[in-house]
Amino acid sequence: MTVGLFSSTWLDIIKSAIVDLHQNSTFRAGPRLGSAGIDMPAFGRQADEIKRTLLENLDLHSGLERINRITLSKRADTRKSRLLDSIAAGHLSLDTVLEIQPALQFTVTPSPNGGTEVTFASKALQLPRQASAVIAAIVDKRVFSARSLTSLGLDDESVLVISRRLLNEGFLTVAN
Repeated sequence: MTVGLFSSTWLDIIKSAIVDLHQNSTFRAGPRLGSAGIDMPAFGRQADEIKRTLLENLDLHSGLERINRITLSKRADTRKSRLLDSIAAGHLSLDTVLEIQPALQFTVTPSPNGGTEVTFASKALQLPRQASAVIAAIVDKRVFSARSLTSLGLDDESVLVISRRLLNEGFLTVAN
């Protein structure tokens, strides 16, 4: 039996979310100090402005997603069907029934290049924008044949290429 514990605290999530604020010039500037040292009333006003801006811009969902990506990227590939999946990938057809690896923890997020990133078992797969609908359908269906994905705007061979890659990388397995 495997037990999973969520070991992140609110502080971890907040720290992770703060990383996104590096592009905001407010947070890259230092406090404005007078020539005679610290002007406490002015410092207090600046601190209040920083707190207000922080609350307006802090995205805790982003922080949690970053922690999840880091956690998932450190997990080892423990699937027992690795050899069988590798062999099956060479003979994959539109009618082969596939499924997401049972008990696999993963995230699917938009990637900076406009495509999709699938993170799991120490891997972060970058897939092109054209594959986004196929990935969404796979996550939604969980068990599927490649043929069931061909109506999503890609030709048969493209769907097979995506399915083969996900099978070889360990995201998918042949359904029993």
